[in-house]
Amino acid sequence: MAKPDIDDVSFPKLSKSSTSKGTVTGSSFTTGDTVTIYGKKKKRWKGTVKDKAVDKTWNAEVDYVKEKKDGKGLEAISVTVTNTLKETSDPEPSMSDIID
Repeated sequence: MAKPDIDDVSFPKLSKSSTSKGTVTGSSFTTGDTVTIYGKKKKRWKGTVKDKAVDKTWNAEVDYVKEKKDGKGLEAISVTVTNTLKETSDPEPSMSDIID
């Protein structure tokens, strides 16, 4: 399997207290692969690719892992996918609303 390649991501809202759902569009990843989201100020969410939504778009769920400082509001994030061979995609930038 080739290194994951992300074309687009959508995590409109990221929660620090419950599971956040979004989509990852691209190739060379599948159900169970790891999704990691990095925000500003050491915020981080981690989860998995769940199931295929349509074509190259996959549903994903992430949970909050850690944060250095508190912060809410619209934030620039980057998303990676790591497949079962431990190959990680290049970061894909996006925006998300940190809601709690």
